[in-house]
Amino acid sequence: MAALNNTELKQLLEKEQLGSLTPSEQQLLDEWYNSFDLNQQDLLVFKDPTHELQVRERLLNRIMEAGFTNVAPEKVAKQRNLIQWFSAAAIFLMIIGAVAFWKYAGSSAEKKEVLLSAVTENGMLKEIKLDDGTAIWLNAGSKITYPEHFLNRKREVYLDGEAYFDVIHDASRPFIVHTNHLITTVLGTAFSVTAYKNTSIQLVTVNRGKVAVAHDHNTLGFLTPNKQIEYNIKSGKSYLTDVDASSQMSWKDGKLQFENQDMQNIAARLGRWYGYSFKFEHRNIENCRYTASFNNKIPLNNLLRIMKAISLVNYKIDDAAKTVTFLGAGCNE
Repeated sequence: MAALNNTELKQLLEKEQLGSLTPSEQQLLDEWYNSFDLNQQDLLVFKDPTHELQVRERLLNRIMEAGFTNVAPEKVAKQRNLIQWFSAAAIFLMIIGAVAFWKYAGSSAEKKEVLLSAVTENGMLKEIKLDDGTAIWLNAGSKITYPEHFLNRKREVYLDGEAYFDVIHDASRPFIVHTNHLITTVLGTAFSVTAYKNTSIQLVTVNRGKVAVAHDHNTLGFLTPNKQIEYNIKSGKSYLTDVDASSQMSWKDGKLQFENQDMQNIAARLGRWYGYSFKFEHRNIENCRYTASFNNKIPLNNLLRIMKAISLVNYKIDDAAKTVTFLGAGCNE
């Protein structure tokens, strides 16, 4: 087995805690546990006691297994080696486990957070107040899962969809937003995350403060006000751009605002708001771009008539089937 450096080992331990190890990564970590040299103190470089407790428990299981599978040693030398192994393991576990055990094991019951969920249907916005005072605005067709009370050293929430966060500052407890591909970490700031599972693009936009965005433990960038990172799930590439954050987040104030957005993106947003399915007669229509702003109370038919008046794109609406088809030759990229 190739030796793991401290960074690689820490990443594997963190992924094991999150339950996101791949089969090959799980095998690599299992091999590391099984071949661990108790004279090495590599783990002591980690300051996070949760890692220490995690390894302590795994090694303790190995001790228990060794104790039951070696009840009848064949040789005295084997007995002596086993005793030495137990002694070294016990000393090691005492070193890495003392702080973690008393600080964490004793309070494990109170660290079990009760999770709540909020869901928005099509055409619906919702404001949520978290235990720490953080405010969240949830856009249409979204779901967020969050603890009823923040009991851990990290304030973690899980998002499918789009949300605007106004996070209360707490230097000792970072606020972390998980989507299916990105991890956004802040201390106290205002920003939005767009991460619908059925789309290939995820966005993080900053209105105030500073955030860090990562994918699979690799930092993609640090964002400041009016900066946006776009992550393409299919290509695995990310792009940092300058934006008008207020217009990007205007949906929370009751606006349907599009700033040089392509028809594919516009159709997806309209579909989530009005509950209609949108189709394109020709794929080139998806490339057409628009800048416009509407009140979200406007009837869909009225909005489509305005879009038709300012473009070469026509449309056909079927209210019974709740579908809209955009017609025309479209636009070149």
